[in-house]
Amino acid sequence: IIGKMNVNEQADYRLSCFSYLYSNGTVNYIHHSMTGRTVRMTYKEYDNILKIREKGASGREILDLGFENLVKKSFIVEKNTDDCREYLNTISLLKMMNGEKPGTNYFTILPTTACNARCIYCYEQGIKFISMDRETADNVVDYICNNKGEDEVTLAWFGGEPLLAADTISYICDELRKRDVEFSSKMISNGSLFTEELVHKAKTEWNLKRIQISLDGYKDDYIKRKNYVDSEKYTYEVVMESLRLLLAEEISVLIRCNYDEENMPRLDKFVEDINNRFGDNKYLSIYLGLLHQNLSRKEELEVAEKGLAVRDLIRKYSHLHDKNPQNAKLKTHFCMADSQGKSVVINADGGLYRCEHLVGYCGNIKDGIKAEENEAFKVKPDLAEECRNCVFLPQCTPFRKTGCPVKKAYCKEHFKLDWDYSFGCIPDNDSEREFTVSLAGIPIGVSAVHKTTKKYCREYLTDEEPVCSVKMTQDIIDKERERAEEGTNYSDRYLETIALYRELAKPLLEHDAVIFHGSAVAVDGKAYLFTAPSGTGKTTHSRLWTDNIPGAYILNGDKPLLKITDDGVLVCGAPWRGKENYGINEILPLEAICVIEQAKDNSIKQIDYKEVVVDLIKQTNRPDNPELLLKTLSLLGKMGGVRFYRLKCNMDPEAAWVSYREMKK
Repeated sequence: IIGKMNVNEQADYRLSCFSYLYSNGTVNYIHHSMTGRTVRMTYKEYDNILKIREKGASGREILDLGFENLVKKSFIVEKNTDDCREYLNTISLLKMMNGEKPGTNYFTILPTTACNARCIYCYEQGIKFISMDRETADNVVDYICNNKGEDEVTLAWFGGEPLLAADTISYICDELRKRDVEFSSKMISNGSLFTEELVHKAKTEWNLKRIQISLDGYKDDYIKRKNYVDSEKYTYEVVMESLRLLLAEEISVLIRCNYDEENMPRLDKFVEDINNRFGDNKYLSIYLGLLHQNLSRKEELEVAEKGLAVRDLIRKYSHLHDKNPQNAKLKTHFCMADSQGKSVVINADGGLYRCEHLVGYCGNIKDGIKAEENEAFKVKPDLAEECRNCVFLPQCTPFRKTGCPVKKAYCKEHFKLDWDYSFGCIPDNDSEREFTVSLAGIPIGVSAVHKTTKKYCREYLTDEEPVCSVKMTQDIIDKERERAEEGTNYSDRYLETIALYRELAKPLLEHDAVIFHGSAVAVDGKAYLFTAPSGTGKTTHSRLWTDNIPGAYILNGDKPLLKITDDGVLVCGAPWRGKENYGINEILPLEAICVIEQAKDNSIKQIDYKEVVVDLIKQTNRPDNPELLLKTLSLLGKMGGVRFYRLKCNMDPEAAWVSYREMKK
């Protein structure tokens, strides 16, 4: 849509208003907040970019610096470019291209405004308690049916505390189902009213997919800040039990932890308690919400910066729910209030709102949205002057002349703090980058560039004293990027995990272990190794084993380690498991190796070492160092006593039985 611009030697250039620069002390980047592109730079390139930001550059200078690609990708633009106008034009064009499907598909429903808590920071304090009656609930069902679009409807249950009106939720869901309306549910709740029966109903009848629960600290802090009507009945442990029940039903739980200067020093205890109870549960995540009302600019930013230490702790336990600017999508609508009829809020009395934070009805469920309200939201927003050239504009919410009622007053400072954190500009704790892994029974020390590498290896961490070590550097990561397929844009964090296994190849070889490309399946305490070129179907065949052969499971789906000993070969788990992530940390004796070929019919035969040695060499990690390569070949030469097979197979379950019956003999 934006198009690629060539460099005009006669023109003057500057950085785009949407080009964000950052450095983490090891590597430098430039990020475009509208396109979402990120480019890594050398220190020299970064220094030249800083000079262009300060003084600009001619087209000839841009060419001499080799920055043509940055012009094509809109990081650098001609001096007279109106960035804001191009942004607004792009949004308009995207809306036209995507088309506007008729109907509303996102309904935020307040079945009640009553609540059993009196949170000290609640913005709904003082509102009148209203619970939806049966007539209004029927009208809500009619409104949804008459105004929904073609796609599945999302019901977002809000309050008050929506579970105080659980019967109303059930009634509306039942009536929609009777009318063949496809829907799923979300919810914002304090989580204190769930029972095992109600959680099951939420899963099966409400089709609840995700729930946000506010938890603002550990036990005493929680009770103090929630200020329940009955603090003896609704306790921290009651909500913990609700979390357990929800996660057991595989309902995604997002914990919103509101913090300020008062409770922040004790949040580490809360985060650790959540981790001790629920571990690395993939359905659980946590994010922090700063209570910024009534704070000065200095106080607000100081508290937000201190909160980064809590975010680090949450991230350590793999629960952090963060908005990463590198993954942010360009918004064609600024927010739910600007969605032009795609989203609406239904109050307990049947009134309609554009957003739960916007004061004043825009209609009701009987008469619909007022005509003047519809017209008002069709008007393009007038941007405040200070927003026009802000680098964060494409990811912000500048709708209508009055602006967003919940927008932070110091939005630029908060964006910068969040982005610098997400991009790794705030130094990581060294202890998160220095660790020891046990691979094939060999403890190896690792010094990583990114702390996410430790998380990647978490199942193989050990407290043993390392017998050797490897040190990762940015140069190693850069070389891995050069190996990557042209056109890919992998993050440095991902590339470090790939580069790590190449670096580990040397110490592993020194201890008679090699990295092998294959899929290892375990049955009855023995490992069977399938190998073939990528795309042949070794993972699919392994799945046929696990689906059809009792007790079979995948030990490693992509890169197991082979430890060659005097007593035979051991197959060892490793962190590198392939895109499906099949595998566990286990070491088992190798029973046989099978080379797979695709065929119409299934057949298998035993072959000797000479027939398979070329395949073994191709599928083994081969170091560039000649001495290490000879060591690799020498270890493979010791595998002559292993049984080898060649399997020609299709993807039918019979293929698994053909290979299993022959190889287990």
